[in-house]
Amino acid sequence: METPRHVPLADPFVFAHKGWFYLYGTNDTAPDEGLPVWRSRDALHWEKPQLALRRGDAYGRRGFWAGCVLARGGKFYLLYTANEQLAVAVSDSPMGPFVGVSGSREPMASIGKEIDADWFVDKDGTVYIVFVRLGGGNRIFIARINGDLSGYEMSSVREAMRAELPWENASDANWPVVEAGNLYRRGDVYYLIYTANDFRNPKYAIGYATGATPFGPWTRHAGNPIQVESADVHGTGCGQLLTVGKQLYMIFHTHAAVGVFPRRTARRKARFVKQAAGLPERLELYGELEFMVAG
Repeated sequence: METPRHVPLADPFVFAHKGWFYLYGTNDTAPDEGLPVWRSRDALHWEKPQLALRRGDAYGRRGFWAGCVLARGGKFYLLYTANEQLAVAVSDSPMGPFVGVSGSREPMASIGKEIDADWFVDKDGTVYIVFVRLGGGNRIFIARINGDLSGYEMSSVREAMRAELPWENASDANWPVVEAGNLYRRGDVYYLIYTANDFRNPKYAIGYATGATPFGPWTRHAGNPIQVESADVHGTGCGQLLTVGKQLYMIFHTHAAVGVFPRRTARRKARFVKQAAGLPERLELYGELEFMVAG
């Protein structure tokens, strides 16, 4: 029996639209070509990928990482990293081709290097961006997006998370890392899912914090990390919650079977568990890890 091929993608983001799932992320074997997209009906078995964003069609010449998509007004907006800056491209289809908004070849305005961004749309329609700034380590920030999605409101930027706990800097590095922030709302509680440690570290792992607003203040879950390495799977990080049918999953990547690259996309079942009165529901992962299968 032939062994299924893993989807060789890091920093995964899955976008659901009209019965299809679209998977975007970082191509470890050719990160300077652009951003790939994979398509699936079940979010487990994926068709052959194509380039959603090609170098030269929008901002960036190298290091195309961590794409995520938002639908607005019949268009699809791809938020991504290139040259360690954030940028937005637009397309008429989730498959692309994505091009710079209004022909732009410029990144978002910033005050330094920024990576690993994600959209978040609240119940009132307000759009936020969760992103990482590089400075004294990798730190997670949150801001409101401008109305045209071209950038974020500088006055709204708030720091959300920096590495402070032992598990968040397992190697006691001089450059501590928390990254891959992802916001999820359940009822009146906001969950900030994040990953800590250098991405090459086997102890790259996922935790979360809860807050009453998209800006926090954030309380880390006492049981962090919730997804860690096992005997044969290491470097688990960049988590995103996704509902497939009636089942909630966390999508993330792992290291290769040997070494780090190319990283692999995987998922585990997720659920929220009620706690004592006054405490937010606990997010937990359960069941076996499933690797995404390349068709």
